[in-house]
Amino acid sequence: MPIPGPIPSARESSPLPTYLTAKIKYPSFLLRRLSIKHRLLAAFLITSLLPVVFVAFYSSAKYESSITGKISSYSTQYTAGSEQTYRRLIF
Repeated sequence: MPIPGPIPSARESSPLPTYLTAKIKYPSFLLRRLSIKHRLLAAFLITSLLPVVFVAFYSSAKYESSITGKISSYSTQYTAGSEQTYRRLIF
């Protein structure tokens, strides 16, 4: 009966090459590979456009609910007014 060999470590049994494992393990490694120009551009986009997009979606949702409420109240008032007009004409 053969003697089992040593148990492979997690690093040895990984299907990915070492250079890919380092990129996945350390996300800061990806940032350091970018030039300062691209890092500054990414920081600008995150800090300026992200809040603008959030405010745009929020205001759109508020506007939609406001318009829906106004249309609903207008329809109710119009229906009540036309009912009163109908009753005056009939009776």
